[in-house]
Amino acid sequence: MQGHPVITGVFMNEFIFYGKTNPSSGDSEYDHIVPLLAVESISNDPNTYYGSDIITFSDNGLYTPDDEAVYLFSYTFDEFTKTREGANAKLGNVYSITNSGKNYGISISGVIDLNGDTIPVRCTTDVNREDPEIKDGTSVAPKPGRITLTATVTIPDSTQAYNLYLYDSFDNVPTSTFNALASQASMKWAIPQGTGETFSVSVQILSNQTAVFRAVNVNAP
Repeated sequence: MQGHPVITGVFMNEFIFYGKTNPSSGDSEYDHIVPLLAVESISNDPNTYYGSDIITFSDNGLYTPDDEAVYLFSYTFDEFTKTREGANAKLGNVYSITNSGKNYGISISGVIDLNGDTIPVRCTTDVNREDPEIKDGTSVAPKPGRITLTATVTIPDSTQAYNLYLYDSFDNVPTSTFNALASQASMKWAIPQGTGETFSVSVQILSNQTAVFRAVNVNAP
């Protein structure tokens, strides 16, 4: 409700996923990490919620009945919160979250930008899963695949010009003075005045590589 995406841990229903009949099966805290996508609330106060409010999240394609991923799940807060045993109920939810009072959520408030110079960049990919996937029980990563990334910059003022930077290591990403440290970027795109509301570029990387985008006004330090 404050406008930030959230990532949190959830229980998987061990009976639905694996046919386990022990009510305590699974981790005592959480089994899977998911992004929370939306909250529908009857309250406009971000610090207040009701049991009837609805939360929606993606399980990143983990649950695949009939070999088809479902992805999106929506529950009321009252339905979503369970004990470990309640989370494994045979007729229960596919996913639940602990009602212990412990907080496993992380709010993603944005990039580190000490002077507030960056503008929004959204990155999407042309694939949404590993192929091949890592094998169960191993720490050996599968062979990396090729991914096309599309970075879309939201332009706050089309009368201004901007720079878009791509970094191939988090160690090279500045936290301020992005233009002055342009040499740390592996690629740069100039976004001219009059571009419009958005500007997009696409690059190809391997799935084991790092790609970090930042965009700033050309007049920023």
